[in-house]
Amino acid sequence: IKSAYRKKALETHPDKNPSGDANNSNKAFHRVVYAFEILTDNTSRKTYDRTGRTTMTTMKEFDANSFNRAFESWFYREYSIPYQKLIESQSRMLKLSSLQQFQSIFIMNVNNGLLEESVLMIFITPELENTANRKIFFPYPFGTFIQVCEVRFNKAWGKKDKLTAYFNIDESITQPVILFGRRGTKASEMDRLQTDNYQTFTEWVWSKLDTTVTFINQHSHEIDIYYVPDNISPRRAPQLLVSKLQPTNKSDTMTTKIGHTFWIRDSRVDTFTGAPTSNKQLSKESTLLVHTISDNDEGNTTVIIPLHTCFDLT
Repeated sequence: IKSAYRKKALETHPDKNPSGDANNSNKAFHRVVYAFEILTDNTSRKTYDRTGRTTMTTMKEFDANSFNRAFESWFYREYSIPYQKLIESQSRMLKLSSLQQFQSIFIMNVNNGLLEESVLMIFITPELENTANRKIFFPYPFGTFIQVCEVRFNKAWGKKDKLTAYFNIDESITQPVILFGRRGTKASEMDRLQTDNYQTFTEWVWSKLDTTVTFINQHSHEIDIYYVPDNISPRRAPQLLVSKLQPTNKSDTMTTKIGHTFWIRDSRVDTFTGAPTSNKQLSKESTLLVHTISDNDEGNTTVIIPLHTCFDLT
C-alpha cells in the first residue's frame, strides 16, 4: 500500500504536473491522500471493506468563505502569505488516528524506530483546532514539500491511546504540540515545540531544514541563479539574484534550506537592444530550470543545468 501510494502520489502531485489543470490535479492528489488514510487506518478500512463507503471525515475541506474576510485581509497584509497556497498546504495533511498507522507510513524498521522520511506533526484537541488553523496556520509553508500530519486528540482515548502515549502527549495541553523529525532520526526523539504563534512555528521549523546545494553549469553561456521564496511574485523575483556561473562545468556550493526554490536562466535574458527596461519578471519560458530542494536528497544536493538551445530571451 505504501509503495502504491508513493507512486500514485508522485503521478498526481500538482508540483509534478505543472502543465495540467491545477484544480483537477489537486482533486486527484487529494483522492490519493484520502485513500491512503483509509487504507492505513484499521477502523476506517474495516468500515470501507464492510460497507463500501467512506464518511470523508478525515479529509477536511477548507473553504475560503469560512474565514472572516476582515481578519483574512489583515493577516495576508501582515504576513504576505498567498491564500491559495495556504489552503493547498492545509489540504495535504494526513490525519493520523493510531500508532500502527504512523509506524506503517513513517518507520523503516519498528525495531530501530528510524523515520523513513521527514515528517511535521501537530497534536491538537478539539478546542485547539481553531488555533492550529487560524493562528499558527499549520502547516504553511511546509505542507507542499514535507509530509505533514495532524493528530486530533480525542479525550475518549484517555491515557490508553498508544499514539499519544508514544509521544507523551495527553488531553491537558493548552497549546498545539508540534513535532518535527528529519529522515533517519528516531521517531521517539523528534524535536518538539508548543506554541500558538505563527512566526515562532515557522522560524522553528526553518531552523531544522539546513542543507547544502551545488549548482553545476553545463549550459553554453553564463547563468543567473535566483532564490524565489514561496510568497514572492515572479514579477519581483529578478531582485533576488544569489549567484552567477560561467560556462562550462563551473560550480557554486551554497547553504540553503529544504523547500527553497531556485530559478536558473541565461544571463543574456532581457539584455539585448530593445529589451524591456521595466516590468521584468521570471517566466518558465525564459528559464532554463526551476528546482526545489528536496528532502529525498542525501546530504549535498547537486543541481546540473544542462545545455539549452531553445528558450525565450525576454
